[in-house]
Amino acid sequence: MAEPSKLSARDAYETITRRILELLDKGVVPWRQPWRSGWPHNLFSKRDYRGINVFLLVNAGFGSAGWATANQIRKHGGRIRVDQLERPSRVFFMRPNQWWVWNEPQHIGWQEEGILCKVYEVWNWEQTEGLDDHAPKPSQTKPVELAEQLVNGMPCPPAIKRHPRHACYYPREDVVAVPPDSQFQQREEYYCTLFHELIHATGHESRLERASLRQFKQFGDHDYSQEELVAELGAAMLCGLAGIAPKTIENSAAYIQSWLRVLKNEKSFVVRASGFAQKACDYIRGVPVLPPAPPAKPPPRTPGLASRLDPTSDELEQRISAEALDMDDLNGG
Repeated sequence: MAEPSKLSARDAYETITRRILELLDKGVVPWRQPWRSGWPHNLFSKRDYRGINVFLLVNAGFGSAGWATANQIRKHGGRIRVDQLERPSRVFFMRPNQWWVWNEPQHIGWQEEGILCKVYEVWNWEQTEGLDDHAPKPSQTKPVELAEQLVNGMPCPPAIKRHPRHACYYPREDVVAVPPDSQFQQREEYYCTLFHELIHATGHESRLERASLRQFKQFGDHDYSQEELVAELGAAMLCGLAGIAPKTIENSAAYIQSWLRVLKNEKSFVVRASGFAQKACDYIRGVPVLPPAPPAKPPPRTPGLASRLDPTSDELEQRISAEALDMDDLNGG
C-alpha cells in the first residue's frame, strides 16, 4: 500500500474546504450532483468511503464508483493508464488520537488528544487497465424501490404526516411533514425532500441527539447553518444510495454565494457537517453504532516526555503528526 502523507487537522480542513469552494465558484454544488454509479467504494474490498470523501470522489468526474490506491491496483494485476498517472484523487482519513504524557519530577501522567489525519491518493476504475473482472456492477433494483426501502427501514422513525404546501421537521413533536407525492413532478423529488427532513429527525434526543439540531432556528425556512448542511449532505447520500438525482431547483447564484460565505469563514464547517451527515445516514440505514472505546489505562512512565501540562498548539500538532497509528483500512472514513 502506498505510504500516506500526513497533514495536521487544520491543513486537512483547509485543503478539503478549498476543493469544495473551487466547485462552488464554478457553480457546482457538490451535494446536489447526481451520483452516476452509486456510492463510492474501494474497488477490491467493496467497502464504502465515508464522510467528506464521498463528495470529493463523486465530484471527481468519473462514471464508476470503484476506487483504489496504486499499490492495490498493481497487487490485483492492473495498472494505471499512462495518461492518468498524474491525475489521482485524494481521500482523507481523520480520527481522534490519544496518548499519555508523563511529567517525571511530579510523577504526574495525563492524556492528551488531537486529530490524526492521513491522506491517500486513489484512482478510479476508469483510469486503469487490466481490471475488467473488477468492473463495478450497477444495482438492479429500481431507484424508487430503494428509496422506499430506506424510508420503511429507518429504526424508530418519526411520524410522517402530509402537509398541503410545506416540508419541515417539528422536533418537539418529532413529526416530519411533507406534501403528498402527487404534488411532485416525479416521485424521486418526493423522496429527496423526505430524505432531507428525515436527516433532521435523526438529530432528535431519542436518536443521535445532535447539538446542531437543538441550535437550529426555524424548520421549514432556509438557514445556512451546520444543521442545514448536515441535512443537505445526508439527503444527498441517501439519494445517491437509492440512485436518485438530488434536487437541483435551488442551485441559484444566491444559494451558492451564501454557502461560499459560510465555508470561507469556518474551514472545518463542511468536514464536520459531513461527519454528522454520515452518522445520520448510517442511522437511517440501520448501520450499528459502535460503542465508545473504554478509557485508556496509563502506560509505564517514560522519563522526559514532557515538563508541563499546557503544550502550545504548535507542539500539539507536532505530537499529533508524529503519532504512529495503523490506518491501513482505507475505508474506515
